[in-house]
Amino acid sequence: LSLLAKFSKFPIVEIPLNPGKLLIRARPNNINETFTTRNQLSYAPLRCNKKYMRASIPEHTMLYACPFPNKKEVNDLKEPAITACLEVSNLLRNDLDGEEKITFSKWEVKKEISLYAACFNSEFIEQSDSINALNNYYKNKLKDFSEEETKFFLTINEFIADEFAKEIKPNDPDFLYMISAIFTQMVINNGKGGVYYPSVKTKSGSGVGFNIAISPETTDSSLKLIMAVEGTLYKIGKQIFVDWNTIAEIHDDTKEFNYKPVNESDHFGKQKVLEILHIKKQEKELQLD
Repeated sequence: LSLLAKFSKFPIVEIPLNPGKLLIRARPNNINETFTTRNQLSYAPLRCNKKYMRASIPEHTMLYACPFPNKKEVNDLKEPAITACLEVSNLLRNDLDGEEKITFSKWEVKKEISLYAACFNSEFIEQSDSINALNNYYKNKLKDFSEEETKFFLTINEFIADEFAKEIKPNDPDFLYMISAIFTQMVINNGKGGVYYPSVKTKSGSGVGFNIAISPETTDSSLKLIMAVEGTLYKIGKQIFVDWNTIAEIHDDTKEFNYKPVNESDHFGKQKVLEILHIKKQEKELQLD
C-alpha cells in the first residue's frame, strides 16, 4: 500500500458525466420489503460497510451504478438493468435458478461529475471498441512525453485498471479489493467524483457494460433520483429475464414516494416469463447440439 502513496503525478483520462446523463442502480429486496425513499436507494450508510469493496474502503461508502448507453432511449431500462443485476443479484452471482425481487432506481446528473477512467485492462481493450478508442486517445495525448515517461504512465494506468478488472468470487477475502478501493479514495481526495470502470461480470459476455462508483458527497450534490421500478429477475440456466411490476415517478426526491402498476405491455407475469425462458433454453440447447 505504501507503493500507492509513492505514485508521482501522472496523466489520467477523465470521463465527464454531464447534466442530464442517466444512471441506473439496483438493490435486491428482502421478502415483503419496499423502498420508498431516496436514502433507501442511495449509497449504504458508512456504518454498514465493514469491508473492502471494489471502490470503497471500510467505514466509507460509494454509490455504485451503471450509466445508460447514449444510444438507448431514456425509458428503456432493459440493457443497463441487466448490467446492474450482474453486480447485485444473488441468483447471478451464485449461478442459481429462481426468481428475485429487485428495485431499480434511475438517477439524473444535475451537475457535471468528473470520474477517473480505470479502463485500460488489456482484455477489455480487445473486447470493447469504446475502450480501445479511449486507450488510443490516451496514447495520443502522451506524444509530448519521453518514451520512458510514456511507458511509465501506461504501466501505471494498466496496473490500476487490472485491479478494477479482478474477478473476485463472493467467498474470496475482501482484502483482494484493497488496491482498487484505496486508489479510489486517493482519486476522491484529489477532487474527482469517483471512478468509471468496465463491469467484470460482462468480461466474457457479448458486450461490455460499465460501472460507476461515486462518492457520497458528489452523490448528494450532483444526482437526483427521478424514478424507481420494482421488478422480478427470473433465471433458468443461462437465460435471464427482468419483468417490471410497479413504478414510481419521482418529482421531489426529498419526499417519500409511492408505486403504481406498470403498463400492461411492460408486465408479462411469472407464467409467461417462465414459458419464454424455457423456450430460449431449449433453443440454446439445440444450437449447441
